Order: sequence, then structure tokens, then C-alpha cells
Amino acid sequence: MTPEEIKNANLSEYQIREYARSNSDDNRKAIAGHPNLPDNLVRTLAKDRYEYVRQAVAKRKDLPEDVVRILVKDESEVVRQAIAERPDLPDNIIRTLATDKEKWVRKTIAEREDLPEGLIRTLATDKHEDVRRAIAERPNLPEDVIRTLATDEHKDVRFAIAKHEDLPKDYRALAADENEYVRYNIANYKDLPEDVVRTLATDESEVVRKAIAKREDLPEDL
Repeated sequence: MTPEEIKNANLSEYQIREYARSNSDDNRKAIAGHPNLPDNLVRTLAKDRYEYVRQAVAKRKDLPEDVVRILVKDESEVVRQAIAERPDLPDNIIRTLATDKEKWVRKTIAEREDLPEGLIRTLATDKHEDVRRAIAERPNLPEDVIRTLATDEHKDVRFAIAKHEDLPKDYRALAADENEYVRYNIANYKDLPEDVVRTLATDESEVVRKAIAKREDLPEDL
């Protein structure tokens, strides 16, 4: 039986036990995601030597809380990231993963819909731009977070912020951003003051000027 077939096969308890102690990493990974895997084998495979077996355990829908607490401290980034993707995490686990040493784990936490506002502010100043961009792409950001990210050192973060529909009124710095695609996003902003429209209408970038030219509220003399 192939690993893909093992995942959803109608297996006996004996077969499940045999696959769980198989010498094949792929077979153990497959059985780690099997819907009928008993809790004792879930706990056994959560300590498997192969990180992708532990990752498969971390992705289980019915993961016991004690196993979550074990895997959140796993040495492997892919395992901790799988835990970070779980929709049922308690606040204390979310807070732990928000300070993870690996950026992809923190980025996954930054993308959570249930992220507390305090952690939104913390991750908005994360040392890695991919994490800050994930925060910048969130809807309904607090105004102070938008202001912080609007002056971020990395263009991809400013680009993401410039796409927000609820920018504060003093976003004019983004209209003069050094990156043309940040200015392009501002050129498409729905409530653009006329003086900013006129400024961007003569922008050095063709993509910015074209975006302004398509606006329905374009002054007649432009």
C-alpha cells in the first residue's frame, strides 16, 4: 500500500500499529494523519525521529492539548509552523509562537484572524520584513500601526500598507514614496485629495500616471 493509500484506508488496529512502527518514514508520516489513529500512537508519533512525521501529527484536527504543548517546543521549524496554523490555539500558545526564533513561524502567527491587538503591535515592529508585511496586509489595522508601517524601511511593507482602504488622512508621505508601486497603490486610493491627484498625474512613473488617468474623479483640466 502506498503512503497516499494509507492515509484514508480502512485499516485494522493491528495494521495501524504496524504502520506506526514502520521503518519507512513515509509510511509513518502517512499513518500520523490517519483519522483512526489512537491517542497513544498520536503521542508516540509526536516524538518521532523524522520531522515530517511530527508535522503530520501537528496538522491533525483532533490533537490532544498535551501534544500541542509538546510540539510547540519542537526543534523543527516545520512542526512549530504547523502548530501555528491550527485554528484552535489558546492565547498562551499564540503568544509563545509570536516570539519564535524562526521568521516563518512568526509570519504564520501574524496571519491569524484571531491575533490579539497587542501582538499585532508587537509583530508590526518585528525584525523581519516578511512578518511586518503580513501585519501590513491585515484588514482593520489600528491607525497607529498603519502610521508605523507606512514609514517602514522595506518597500514591500509600505506597498502592502498603501493598499489599505482605511489609511489615515496624513498618508501623503506614501504618495511621494521612492518606490513607484507604493505610489501606484496610492494613485488607486478611493479618497485621494485633489492636490495629490494632480501631483501623481505628473509622476515620473508611467504606471502611476496611468492609474491616475483612470480615476473617475479626475479634474477636468487633467
